[in-house]
Amino acid sequence: MNKFSNDINIIDNILHFSANDAFDILSNFLNLLITCCVINPYVVIPGVIELCFLYLFFMWNKDIIVKSKQIDLAHKAPVF
Repeated sequence: MNKFSNDINIIDNILHFSANDAFDILSNFLNLLITCCVINPYVVIPGVIELCFLYLFFMWNKDIIVKSKQIDLAHKAPVF
């Protein structure tokens, strides 16, 4: 129990900094994206096309991704 509570304490201490970094990276990305789209609006066209292809790729491979995650979790489960 003591080791588990120590691990949770470490995660709790790092969680705030990780969330702050994630928000900072996301805001910098959005800032860069908006700046590029304002300076050169033709950037939006290939971006939208690429997002459509990425969406179709993930929908086509969704079953494979889910099954591989299930197999991975099954092998990590404790043995009773």
